[in-house]
Amino acid sequence: MPDTGLEQFLDWGTGTTISASVGKVTGGSLEWDSALQHREGIGAQDSIVGGPIVLGGSFDVILQSEAILDYAFRTGYTSPSMTALCFAGGTTGAGRKQTGAYINTLRLSGSVGEALTASIEWMALTDVTYSTAPTAYGTDLTWEWYNATCSIDGQALECQSFEISLNNNLEPIYSIDAKTDNQKRWPDSLKIGSQEVSVSCDVLTRPGDTTIADIIADSLSTDNTISITYLGGTSGTDTMTIALSNLARVSCSEPFVVGGGLVTYSLQFEAKKDASVFSVTVK
Repeated sequence: MPDTGLEQFLDWGTGTTISASVGKVTGGSLEWDSALQHREGIGAQDSIVGGPIVLGGSFDVILQSEAILDYAFRTGYTSPSMTALCFAGGTTGAGRKQTGAYINTLRLSGSVGEALTASIEWMALTDVTYSTAPTAYGTDLTWEWYNATCSIDGQALECQSFEISLNNNLEPIYSIDAKTDNQKRWPDSLKIGSQEVSVSCDVLTRPGDTTIADIIADSLSTDNTISITYLGGTSGTDTMTIALSNLARVSCSEPFVVGGGLVTYSLQFEAKKDASVFSVTVK
C-alpha cells in the first residue's frame, strides 16, 4: 500500500533527546543525496563515487508553540554558537533521526486570512533509523491574523502580509581524518556563518515622500524598526512579539492597477549583519 501523510510525523528536541512534535507540518521534506561524482579519464573510462554528504531537512509549519524558534538564534556574533538539536520524522515505524542539527534558515510569514507560519531548514551531523512512536501533538492554539498588529517605524500602514527571513549561512566542514565506516563522507562539524536578516511587507497605506527620499538619497537610514505582535499559544492568551531593528530600506514599489483595484505597496528591508536585530519573545 502507498504511504500517506496520515502516517507521517516530525518530532524534535535539544541534544539527542526527542521531546516534542514540531506541530502542524504542511510541507518540507527529508532528503538524502549521494552527491554522486564521475571519475573520468581518456577513452571510455568512468567510475562512480559518492561526494560530501549534506544531512538535513526542512519543514513548513502552522505555528502553535514558539519554542523551536528560539534555536534559530545564535549566542554571540564574533564567536557565534548555537544549540544542537535533533529531529526524527518520516513514516511512523520507519522514520529517520538526525542529531547535531542546527537551524540554517528561518522564515516567518503572516498575511490577512492566514495563521502565522514558519519555514525552517536544518543541517545535521548524523542520520540513523528511528522506529520509536511519535510524540503527542501539541495543544497550543495557532497565532491568527485577526489577533495581530504590525507597525513600521511606529506607524500602522494597513499591512496585508509580511515575510521575515533569517539565514545563519551554515557550512558543513569535512576532512580527510580517520572516520567510521559508512560515515566517511559525513561532515565533521557545521560552521556558523554571518547572520543575515531581511523583511518584506505589503501595505495599503501609501508610503510618504520621506520613505522614497531615504531610498534614493545619498545615504540610507539604518535605524528603521518593525514590530509585530500576535495572540495565541497557551489558551490563546500568550502575546508573541516579533521585533526587528537596525533596518535599512532596500526598495519600495508602487504597482499600476486597473480601475478600482487596490494598490498594494511593497516594502523591502535588510538588517545589519551579525548584530542583535531580530527577536521573538512570548509572554
